Amino acid sequence: MSWTLEYDGTTKTLSDWGADDSAELTLQNQTPGALTLHFPGMMDDAVPFAYKGKIILRLGDEIIFRGIAMEPEREGEGEQEGITIRFVDVWWYLTVGTITQTINDRGQITASRTGTLTSGSAAVAVADITGLAVGMTVVGTGVPSETTILSIGTGTFTMSANATVSGDETLRFLAGIQTSLYALFGRLRLGNGVLRRTIAETLSDIIAACDAHHGGGVIQFGACHGDAFALLPQPIDIQGTFDTAAKAALGFAPDAMSYVDPTTNPPTLSFYQRAAAPVKSLAFADESVMISQEIRERRDLLISGVRIIYHRFLIDGTPVTTWDTAGDTSGPGVLQVEMQLYDATRPPKAVPAVTEQQWLKSVPINQTDRDWWFDNADLGVDDSSGIIVGSGTVLELDPNAPENAGVTDLTDLNGCTNRIVEGNVPGWLNDSAHLRYVRVRGYLTLQIWHDDAHTPGDYDVVKRRITLSCAATDLGTNLYENTIVAGYVDGTFDPENPPIGVAAAILAAQSVLQYQGAVTLIDEECATGYWPGQVLNVTGATQTAWATMNAQVQGVTHRLQTGTTVITFGPAEHLAPQDYLEIMRRLMRWKPALDLATRANGPSDSGGSDGMVHHPATQVRFGIQQSDNVQRQKDVDSTGSVERTTASGKQVMTDGTTTITLDCSSRVVSITGGGKSIVLDLDDLPDGAEARFIDCQVCIGGVSKTAKVLMTTPA
Repeated sequence: MSWTLEYDGTTKTLSDWGADDSAELTLQNQTPGALTLHFPGMMDDAVPFAYKGKIILRLGDEIIFRGIAMEPEREGEGEQEGITIRFVDVWWYLTVGTITQTINDRGQITASRTGTLTSGSAAVAVADITGLAVGMTVVGTGVPSETTILSIGTGTFTMSANATVSGDETLRFLAGIQTSLYALFGRLRLGNGVLRRTIAETLSDIIAACDAHHGGGVIQFGACHGDAFALLPQPIDIQGTFDTAAKAALGFAPDAMSYVDPTTNPPTLSFYQRAAAPVKSLAFADESVMISQEIRERRDLLISGVRIIYHRFLIDGTPVTTWDTAGDTSGPGVLQVEMQLYDATRPPKAVPAVTEQQWLKSVPINQTDRDWWFDNADLGVDDSSGIIVGSGTVLELDPNAPENAGVTDLTDLNGCTNRIVEGNVPGWLNDSAHLRYVRVRGYLTLQIWHDDAHTPGDYDVVKRRITLSCAATDLGTNLYENTIVAGYVDGTFDPENPPIGVAAAILAAQSVLQYQGAVTLIDEECATGYWPGQVLNVTGATQTAWATMNAQVQGVTHRLQTGTTVITFGPAEHLAPQDYLEIMRRLMRWKPALDLATRANGPSDSGGSDGMVHHPATQVRFGIQQSDNVQRQKDVDSTGSVERTTASGKQVMTDGTTTITLDCSSRVVSITGGGKSIVLDLDDLPDGAEARFIDCQVCIGGVSKTAKVLMTTPA
């Protein structure tokens, strides 16, 4: 059989791809596996593999490895030149990108439901899609808590999970923001609180988030094998990559090993503890296969019992000590750790029912009224009598305001036609309260007098297109009140409870004798049946214990061209007793995840009836922003008013009755007014001549009449 590599639909042997005979495949526990190929030749040669291009390595028909190409490493020294390319497996995706978690920012919107969603991802008609965004969680009767919006159309949205909802229900669409503070062992469900997660469930969440982060279809979760994966630890806050999160979760199962299955597409990542790992055996007596070996016992790692002492305080301040023990805790081989659990840092306090008030002052926005413009805009006029509001004035949402991010229909004001002058829109108001950031676009003609006496005709005519932006609401001026029901407030989180089963998990991993070493095999082909995640036994030796030693395979290296396989086995580097202590200390330094309910449900809105906030979470920006887009000006005197403007290459002059347009590009003059018009092509005039209307006496039917004739004068 031969080694072949498939890339971009083409399959060739390694030599046909141009690689030399130094090809090496290395697989490691909880580390990206890598296929390394060297291409001799000029270091500036082109390579056939694009960055992150996907490859499949086969031995005959068997898939041995799936990977993606890294950037080529170009080297040259003396006469030796070449290019080395590493192809890494899917654990690499875990090391790239920051893991995030969606928390509720309380930006919630309601929409009346119309039509029926049956099953599958279906488009659902809603009465109002304003403010909806892809990724929002959909909450309502019959809607699964994990349902989100996949896409939004005109009056419709598509849900991502099966549901059965019928009738005119009111759904909630909860907006979330991404935070890099990730609550390990806790899934935040927007509007539905926190779902505690086991180690296995947490690893599944991490891998699913990693796959989504990289566009989907790159990695999938398989299964966790071993009792420790069922532990339900206290949620803790972490920050970092997906790799950081996965290894933090595996800290509670320290003997866990990872296995990447390349035969699935995308590859599947699973985890095995020593006691639940697949068993592989080697025949020690077969010298034609095993060319070297190193096996030694690690009795220094054995423990007979585990005692973990937890110190904590109850909410009322009572100190409590709890023991978690496993095995024989009376002998010298006992691993003992004492941990101080986190207390309720701010216990909740009982409060009576109180009433809170919010003053709000608002004034109507009347963009068609000259007095409104005089009061709200800086126009440079003394009074509103010199303001003429033109047609086409518009009140709409401001598309540049962060409060309106994602809004496509700028006309949907939701009744917000009052400008906020003082106060704020409190979150505890019912769903008739809204907040929008709006803009008014107006076309104004201003008469700016030259003197205080307003001498007739002595003024400038200024035309300006003005845009004003401000916060608006549908509430009127009033003192609004809200009664906060009696209850408990100000609590941050409950005291940390001792995790169950940690001592037993440590004893199970550490009370069985470990074996450490390496075996080198050589044959016509590499021994591809070995991979990290297995346990290894060696049969046929005088040391009969080796036949059941179950040594964990930590790494496998294949030298493809020589048929050599090196298997490294033994406990992970962190499995010494002193390292267990360090693990426990590290867990002690982790910060418990605080306010998980608040992250999922949003900040408290002081006991409102439905716990919903119907306006953007940002604070009101008071005042008015003004921008002028166009300004045209012409002095006016008592002889009349003629305004001259330039637009699209044309000169336009008008006194309000007659309009003269000069098209400079075609040299055509057109005059309109009083229901009459003329057109004069200047190219028809002789050089130096001019055209004018001249009174001519003509005889019509024997009667002398005067006619106005457009004539040219001699040059």
